Amino acid sequence: MIENLRNANRRNRDRQRRALNAPHTPPAHNNGSHEEASREQGLTGTISFLNSAGMWGFIRADGNSYFFHATCLEGGASFGRLTVGDHVVFEPTRGKKGLRAECVRPV
Repeated sequence: MIENLRNANRRNRDRQRRALNAPHTPPAHNNGSHEEASREQGLTGTISFLNSAGMWGFIRADGNSYFFHATCLEGGASFGRLTVGDHVVFEPTRGKKGLRAECVRPV
């Protein structure tokens, strides 16, 4: 478990470095459509399960379940404030054990 947290922290640091080194591009104009903006930023899903003790859960999107850990939350999100049924935007990835959600942000 400690190794998993170290790997998650390493991924977050790498993601932050890439973001700092990336050229700034202004957001595209979306005519005020929040749903359209969410789709441009990643996949939209609904939290289907939360394990508060382990600080992990599953997001349901496009007929699949994506695992996420509290270390993958972004945008000022707190694991304690999430509830089943909340809508989130995330980047889908494939981990060793299956589908994962990275960069999870509440909508």
